[in-house]
Amino acid sequence: MSTLDDLMQSLFDGTATHVGADVERWARRSRRFRHFLDQHASKIRAKVRSAKTEPALHDVRAELEAAALLLLDDRFSVAYEALLASGDRGPDFTITFRANLRFHVEVRRIRSRNAEAAGTELSAGRLQSVLLDKTGQVQTGSINLLWLSVVSDLPSDAVLQAHRTLLRAAETKDEALFARNRYASSADFLRQYGWLSGVLIWNAADIRLWPNPLARRPLPRELELALTRLSALSGK
Repeated sequence: MSTLDDLMQSLFDGTATHVGADVERWARRSRRFRHFLDQHASKIRAKVRSAKTEPALHDVRAELEAAALLLLDDRFSVAYEALLASGDRGPDFTITFRANLRFHVEVRRIRSRNAEAAGTELSAGRLQSVLLDKTGQVQTGSINLLWLSVVSDLPSDAVLQAHRTLLRAAETKDEALFARNRYASSADFLRQYGWLSGVLIWNAADIRLWPNPLARRPLPRELELALTRLSALSGK
């Protein structure tokens, strides 16, 4: 295993120092995350180098932060893009909890349209678009979690409101909406949506969890408790 300094140099090549500093801090906090970085160094390095804009780089940071948080709990093991094949839209992470419960995590960083302005609330409409997009990546037959790394304030009922809006669109057969988002029909969306088990919201201060009431594979209670405990483990 390389030294941490060598690893950071390899991953970030002296660029993106602000993101690299965060990743190094997480690696110093967690031996398991350090091992994760070593294990997936080539993939992470490629992602960093292909991130040509600041927002794209922060998208990579959000994925790594999710992995760092999950690895704070010894009951979680984390595989990075294990199901991703060329041309497929696979989940970011495949997680094993307590060695026998497997689930998938898709990470999405979302921010206000006002360039991450502090105090700007993200609307339910923005979340509706995210849910439409990410529901297309859920794995049928599995527990699937959408992990939202939120930059700005988020109303406590925003996910619920987005959920209700999408159900109304499906009930009223707004086929144009679903066709624009790569679904064959509203029924196709609902089939996929049933495999979204819940939404986790991480805002660098705490974690909120929204279980999907329509989930075919709901989040087990023990898993819910472990996920919400991650913010306490992080020291936030």
